[in-house]
Order: sequence, then structure tokens, then C-alpha cells
Amino acid sequence: MEKDNMALVWVNILHIYQPPHQNKQILERVVHESYEHILFLLGQYPRLNITLNISGSLIELLQAHGFGHILEGIKDYSQKGRIELLGSAMYHPILPLIPEAEMMRQIELNTKLLRQTFGDTYSHKGFYVPEMAYSGTVGKAIKSSGFEWIVLDQLHSREAIDPGIRYAIEDNGLGVVFRDHAISRDFPPEFVEKHFDTLGSLYLVTAHDGELYGHWHKDNQGFYQKAFTDPRISFQTVSGYLSTLKREKTIRVRDISWETTLEDIRQNNPYPLWQDPDNQIHNALWRFATKILELVQTQHSDPSYPKARKYLDRGLASCMWWWASSRQPVPSSPITWNPEEVKKGLAELIKSVRTLTGLPNAIKKEQEMEYNRIVALLQKEHLQKHVNHEKK
Repeated sequence: MEKDNMALVWVNILHIYQPPHQNKQILERVVHESYEHILFLLGQYPRLNITLNISGSLIELLQAHGFGHILEGIKDYSQKGRIELLGSAMYHPILPLIPEAEMMRQIELNTKLLRQTFGDTYSHKGFYVPEMAYSGTVGKAIKSSGFEWIVLDQLHSREAIDPGIRYAIEDNGLGVVFRDHAISRDFPPEFVEKHFDTLGSLYLVTAHDGELYGHWHKDNQGFYQKAFTDPRISFQTVSGYLSTLKREKTIRVRDISWETTLEDIRQNNPYPLWQDPDNQIHNALWRFATKILELVQTQHSDPSYPKARKYLDRGLASCMWWWASSRQPVPSSPITWNPEEVKKGLAELIKSVRTLTGLPNAIKKEQEMEYNRIVALLQKEHLQKHVNHEKK
């Protein structure tokens, strides 16, 4: 179907996040290359509207390192109706893989911080699921937290998606907006301009990491200007888009992530970059995290509990498992293997145990031994599968 120069409604969803232990130098680079750039684009192109998820983890980092102007800019454009803010989970955990009580905790922490930071400009309607890792239990937690809709990938659907229909998940009634899988994994401004006449729909929903703008991708051919000034395109937030849809339908969705492939689905491996049953590092990390969680939960009366709990919350961030997955999600991406990044997450978990004053030393020693065992396992894996492979 050719568009024949008909108008296109583009729903542009960006997700910005940095792990809680990100160092200031990298953060500063991403701030200047990407977050300031996104604000610049909004200022440069007054027709541009976006839907934005900024994780609580990133908000804390920006506040701690003197980048409050990013938060002020986001708040300003939210007040003007140019940005719609999404809720999420505080430290970007893979929600289907943690207990329901932990899901609720991370959602509540994130919601509280968003309200403190952005006030009434945060509407508490839409929710961004970290890595779009969905399950029925996750949907239930999101719905009970007062959210109205979530964003998922086309691959989550068991049927073809029509972006002109307003969908709701069959088993919980939660609204769901599906991103275009292929275009979202490309550089959308360029793709839209090059393939406008063959997009095949009057609506386009894209969702991807906001760091693609300026940090991961340098637009040297002027596609921001071409796309964001194109008179054939109008830009709507998700809520604005949903308000225009007249047809409604319930739909079944798969319990997968946005990185899950059809082959992963066939192999019953729904979250392969975070819990691959054949990945011994993943298995060891989950055993360790589960044990740490059990121990910390027994120490509510410990005077150091709040500090220990904070380390644990941070240690559940998805990055530790991502960097242990040793995969190549797309041909152009690097192998997702970095033992130093894995150890940063491990350090958060072990610090939660070290912090507790009332935990018996024998139990602490056991966890120290397990921590060291995993570090040794990482080193062995690195030498056998990565260093030696590079030498060949």
C-alpha cells in the first residue's frame, strides 16, 4: 500500500537509562551527545512531540553529578505538552525474573521519584517495561499500580498488528501500544524519510533507546531536519495517539522481551540476554541474587537495613546479566560480554550483605565465598571463550 503523500502520524517513544554505577565520565559524554541533543531537537523543531521514559536510576545520576539542567529541560517540555513521561521500574530490572513484591517495590520507587522531580507534569498513565520484558505477572503488577497502558514490540503479539486499532491485553485489560519492530531497530528519522511512500499505514509507532540520538548514531546527513520538518508528518504523544483511535480490540501477548527472536521463542527461551538456561554465568548470578534477596529480607530490624536494601535494589539492574549473555543481538552490535560490568552488579549485591550488622559472620562468609567463586568463573569464561578466541 502506497501512502500517496497522505499524512503520517508518528508516535516517537524514547527510553533513556544509565546503570546506577555508571561513572561520571561516560555519563557526561552521554549527557552532551544525547540528552542535551534531544532537548535541542525539541527546541529546534516545534512540531516535534515525544513520549519519554527516563529511569529513576538515570534521574539519581543526573542529580548527583550536576546535570540537573537535563531534568529541568524535560520538565519544561512536559509542562508545554511536548513530552509525555512514562513510568517504569527504578533501577531497570528484568521484571518477569524478580519476585512480584520486588516488581512493586521498583515501580513504587520510580513513581515516587518521578513525582518528586517532575510534579504534576507526570501523569501516571503509560508504563515502559525495561527491555520490554513482559509476563502476565508483570502486567498484573503494572495494572495494580494504577497505569493504563504499556509499550511492547510487535513480536509480543500473536497476530498482525494494525496501528489504527486501540488494543488491550486479553487477560488483564491493560492497554498496549505496539512499536514497529524493524523501523525501531533502524535509525527511524532516516528510515521514515527514505521509505515514506511504502510505510503501509497512516500511523507509525517507534520505540528505542534515546541514546541512539547523538550518542550511538551520528546524523551526518540531516535526517533530523528532514523528518522533523516534513509537512507530511505530524507528531503525537502516545496519549494523543490513543485518543484518536476509534476501533478497539483485545489481544493475547507473548511473555518475551524486545530482544527475543522467533528462534528463542521456539526454544522456550523468552529472556535470552538475562536468563539463558544454557548460560552458566546467568544461572550463577540468579542463584546469588536470589540468596542475597532472601538474606536481606530477614533483616528489617537491622539499623543498616535501608542502606543494604539500596545496594540490593541497584544490584537487580538488568545490565549485570546483559553483559554476561555473550550474544550478538544484531549483526552491527558488539558481543554482549564484559566481565568488569558484570562485577559492578555483583559488587552491589555483596555490599548489601556486608552492610548488614546483624547478619551472622558465618553467613556473610558463605556469600563472600560465592561472590569470589562467580568472579573466578567470569575470569575463566573470559580467558577460554574470549581472550583465546581473539588470539586465533
